[in-house]
Amino acid sequence: MYQKNHVVFVGILLLTLILVFSSGCIGSSQTDQDAVLKIATPNEITEASYFGNYNFAQMTRVTTPPLVQVDENGDYIGAVAKSWTVSSDGKTWTFTLDPNYQWSDGTSLTADDVKFSLLYTAEKITTSPSWIKNATITTNGNVVTISLAEPVYRLCGDLVAINIVPQHIWESIDNPEEYINAGPYVGSAAYYVKSVDINSATLVLAANPKWKGGAPYYGTVEIHWFATEDAAIFAMLGDECDTYWKYAASFPTGSVALLDSSDKFTTVETPSLKMSYVGFNTITSDVGGDIAFRKAIVYALNYDELVEISASGYALSANSGFIPNGVPYYKNTTANTYNLDTAKSMLDAAGYKDVNGDGIREDTNGNALTVTLLTRDKVAGELIKEYLEKAGLKVEYKFASDLNAWIELKDAHAYDIAYNGITPKGMMMDSGWATGYFASNTVGAGKLQNVDDPVFLELCAKIATTPDGDELKALIYDLQDYYAANMPGIAIYWCTDVTPINTEIDGWYISKATGILNEINLVSIHPTK
Repeated sequence: MYQKNHVVFVGILLLTLILVFSSGCIGSSQTDQDAVLKIATPNEITEASYFGNYNFAQMTRVTTPPLVQVDENGDYIGAVAKSWTVSSDGKTWTFTLDPNYQWSDGTSLTADDVKFSLLYTAEKITTSPSWIKNATITTNGNVVTISLAEPVYRLCGDLVAINIVPQHIWESIDNPEEYINAGPYVGSAAYYVKSVDINSATLVLAANPKWKGGAPYYGTVEIHWFATEDAAIFAMLGDECDTYWKYAASFPTGSVALLDSSDKFTTVETPSLKMSYVGFNTITSDVGGDIAFRKAIVYALNYDELVEISASGYALSANSGFIPNGVPYYKNTTANTYNLDTAKSMLDAAGYKDVNGDGIREDTNGNALTVTLLTRDKVAGELIKEYLEKAGLKVEYKFASDLNAWIELKDAHAYDIAYNGITPKGMMMDSGWATGYFASNTVGAGKLQNVDDPVFLELCAKIATTPDGDELKALIYDLQDYYAANMPGIAIYWCTDVTPINTEIDGWYISKATGILNEINLVSIHPTK
């Protein structure tokens, strides 16, 4: 794998003096109300809808944090909850709240706010996890207890995406996904949302005067969004912004070389929970539903070239077991290997032959074998299209740069093969280990939901209801064997995260799930001088 010559920043600047503390937050002794931190991002907010706009929700999670969050190692640590326990049967989860979190309008954050947020999510938000609707949630002082109908040991993977919001604000809003407000929005952490301006493309976070944790240095955090990644990067390099962030994504690896010319920035490289893959429409596509076809396509993809071109070398080509090697209970399955001759012979054996000699294979009905490729990544999409054509397939190419457009086509099953990415949250959600992207009994915008095999669904259910240990390890091994044997998706590469570090700012803390836009980082960073 290509490696930069940058110093890997002495353990990410000693990872902010190894920030391990009960509330998850420390900071400077005093906030400078005139100090402004400016963050550049290509994640556009198209409407000021706290629940209805995906990017807005991701950016503002630092103002209304969930019960738990993900640290620099990918482990769960406290946010609104300072601690929690789970019963031996996995049915009872008890959370003790952190008193540092207080609503910015002067109202106390209580256990009732947590209970409301969970039930509100279950009732009002279309992608809420199913276990909430069957749970009993009780409160006692600053303690919240979630009693589940069935054991769920992977609960934290869902909780990291459920913001705790103020009941006294949201209880009167019946349709949160349609609710639009330019701000302010009451928050509970070190910052609250002061305003969001679509015209100026700026989200403004202001220091929460009621926050009882360590004081952040910056009185204001501005997040400026740009039409393209390049525009966001040049805003950073041109001193218009102090750093760069994109949800569930590395700094664009093809642009890392631009940082070489700047004394102001260096980079940190860390193994990622993210990955790139292609999945199949096994629901309405004849070829997508054919396991022989799927296994042939494994050999048609040039993984090393995709790593070098699409990921600029900042990745590792993946294995048949799908799960990245940095994820717990990884099993070293057979590596995915590019071999065009093997792909062609396997397609022949599966009945997809070029009968008339025109360079395009025919399907089992004698028609030209045409597959529809859906992608949101133009570089990777063009390469995959080329690989499929070399294997003798006719490719109808659908590029959807907009997430909503991609989701619409995906939900309409308007594809045979889809190029997609898995986020850190996606790796953790539902039963974990990327199962949520494939299991037909899950809900979510980015999910293919293309496996209804009872064997797979039962395996997912067992994983969700089994605590950490040897039994869970065996199940995750079985899961990776299932991925390798059935190929609902083909892992292309496992990512390496590249984070630009502004050397004029100290105290950086990088979450495995949210990068630099996490509440620990916003409290800990401060100028070096």
